[in-house]
Amino acid sequence: MRTWWAIAWVSVAIGCGGSQHTLAAGSTTASPTLGALPEPPMPREEMTEHMRLGWQLAASSTLINMPDVPTRRDSATLETWSQTTLGEWLHHKSRALAAASRELDAAAEEEPRQRIMGGAIVGLIYENAAQSMLSIPIPDELADEPAIADAYRDVVAFNASPYLERARAAYRACAANARIHEEEMGAAWASFCSGRLRLLPPSRVPPADATEF
Repeated sequence: MRTWWAIAWVSVAIGCGGSQHTLAAGSTTASPTLGALPEPPMPREEMTEHMRLGWQLAASSTLINMPDVPTRRDSATLETWSQTTLGEWLHHKSRALAAASRELDAAAEEEPRQRIMGGAIVGLIYENAAQSMLSIPIPDELADEPAIADAYRDVVAFNASPYLERARAAYRACAANARIHEEEMGAAWASFCSGRLRLLPPSRVPPADATEF
């Protein structure tokens, strides 16, 4: 079991640029990729087809990285980028997240341990998407306009909020189910999901003049 898990770690590390992501089993502070998960409570061959496919799709979704921000960061350039390049990325990312979630939801109905692992994985992939969105910079010309800059950040946070809320719900369910099944799962999964839940940034309600990407 550990050998397969180690291979999964290496695959995620290579796909994400290796040293850019710290791989630490069960880490609540590592980057939100599948390499942060605790060791599975069951070998891969005992997982159902839905679980194996969901895991694969989830890992692939974390490799859909946000496109590079333009070198020029004036408002017009960033607006064009957000409506074209960023919008296309978010469309593909969201479809990948939905596909993984469907498989993991089906796997959750098949086996209690898969329900817990699936919750943790869904939490990670939606946290991964939200983290990317929250990294969008403010336009350079707002550096001397703190009030407008704060409003811009609120809009960015508002657009990331549905992904944060999906991660929050998944981590919460994972932690609750892991406590119920602690005998089979051990304490690591409940600790992992509750820890990641605590560290999620708050969601934002939309500002009065908020516009979506």
